[in-house]
Amino acid sequence: MATIAVEAGETSGGGMTAQFAIDQGCKVFAATGNILAQLSKGTNRLIPRDIQPQLSARDLLDILNCRVSLNRDLYGKQYLAARLNAN
Repeated sequence: MATIAVEAGETSGGGMTAQFAIDQGCKVFAATGNILAQLSKGTNRLIPRDIQPQLSARDLLDILNCRVSLNRDLYGKQYLAARLNAN
């Protein structure tokens, strides 16, 4: 299981959620943002706490050992399917 912090203000609950996840033994990731944006301050502050910054969705999927495929339903509509690979 993993927690991803995205757009957390400096005084938001993002930091508390990240700490709770760490205490529970979960992986924690931070989607980095513009250093000047108010909604990036809390997320960016997680990085010095050894939280892994994520630069792309592919990075995160690779770390979580997850495979994604583009499929079609019975009506031909496309959808993404994700599956965790067994270790």
